Amino acid sequence: MSNRQTLTRVFLTCATLTLLGCSGTITERNNTNNHNTASTAAANATLTETYWRLVELDGIKIKMADNQARESHLIFHQKDQRITGFSGCNHFFGHYSSVEQSRNTGSLVFNAVATTQMACPDLHQNEQQFLSLFQGKLHFDISAQGLTLHDKNHKRLAQFHAVYF
Repeated sequence: MSNRQTLTRVFLTCATLTLLGCSGTITERNNTNNHNTASTAAANATLTETYWRLVELDGIKIKMADNQARESHLIFHQKDQRITGFSGCNHFFGHYSSVEQSRNTGSLVFNAVATTQMACPDLHQNEQQFLSLFQGKLHFDISAQGLTLHDKNHKRLAQFHAVYF
């Protein structure tokens, strides 16, 4: 067997093993992701450490504008009771305190919430209306994968849906 034939066989063997290894990894990764998604969806989401995507604001369904960089969302960080998110045009950040009446209901108070100062014309949602949620005290309810924020009179102000990456 010539030196060239030996090199060709070695190359083909290595290429085959690499492809087989990759396909096994992808299958394992897909199985793991399906398992995590199924087990996560079965339980209620938690207030903290969940990416909450805004789906309704003051009774109006939220749709992203074509020129919108990302969807409006918020995340409650448990460790330092910090809130971060995106309001349609600007990022926001601040602090909150919560009093949970049960695992899925309670009240929230926001303070020192600030935003970046980008100018974004032609948004389909009122960014200031979204940001006004973070003034004063709100009540929350979590049901399955949904978060509802309402005022003291139980008027629904906003709805969010949990998103898992």
